Amino acid sequence: MRPSTAVAALERAPAEGAPARPRPVEQDDGLAAYLWTLTHAWARTLTLLGVTLIPLFFALDVFMMPSRLLPRFGGYRLETTLLVFLQYLVLRRTRPSRYAFLHGYFFSLVAGSMIALMTTDLGGFASPYYAGLNLVIIAVDLLMPWAAVHSALNSLLILALYLGFNLAWPQAGPPPRPIVVNNLYFLLATAVIATSINAVKQRLVRSEYFGREALGRARDALWSEMEIAKRIQTALLPRSRALGDWRMAAVMLTADEVGGDYY
Repeated sequence: MRPSTAVAALERAPAEGAPARPRPVEQDDGLAAYLWTLTHAWARTLTLLGVTLIPLFFALDVFMMPSRLLPRFGGYRLETTLLVFLQYLVLRRTRPSRYAFLHGYFFSLVAGSMIALMTTDLGGFASPYYAGLNLVIIAVDLLMPWAAVHSALNSLLILALYLGFNLAWPQAGPPPRPIVVNNLYFLLATAVIATSINAVKQRLVRSEYFGREALGRARDALWSEMEIAKRIQTALLPRSRALGDWRMAAVMLTADEVGGDYY
């Protein structure tokens, strides 16, 4: 295997003083496709969780909410579940693309609107039901393997839904400022934490991709060197198997691609 290693090394060695090769564009394209695939797959997981948990939380409504609101809340949850289920079907019937991240925004829009609408029926800004929006932020921002900027924008979308619905809906009176500040503070804190975690996760995903890519290149290079070594080794064997009137048979069995010591 020494000759093959030397040949491969000579083939890979750049000329003295030659500039470093620029990084191939295909690597960036491969990373983008990898991220699209991950985002599409996790969006399917997110929608499955939504289809399961959104109706299940109605059991909590039964114990916690006034009975007069249960039919309305049941309607909210049914409509939201149907929309999320349709989103799941779309994900199953489509392939990953550069627009896969939009599924995270759509889920947040649907689930966030449902919870924000419920808070308007429960006292507006004074309702503790806003805590459900924290679950939406955590679920979407932590499950979706998208860039940190999307986590920040998605969190702002949910916050805007909460503020928009409660400001547009008529309230019995002005909400107490401490309660509003408290609710917004916890929503923003959840958004900051989720965005920070997502930023770290994005770097880990990229490191994983480039690590797997480097491992693949090393594997291909190894097998290429093994093939060269095999050709060199078999080229050393005699081609003629005749000696005068005698005909001979011979065989070489290698442990792998190369390494046969007897002929």
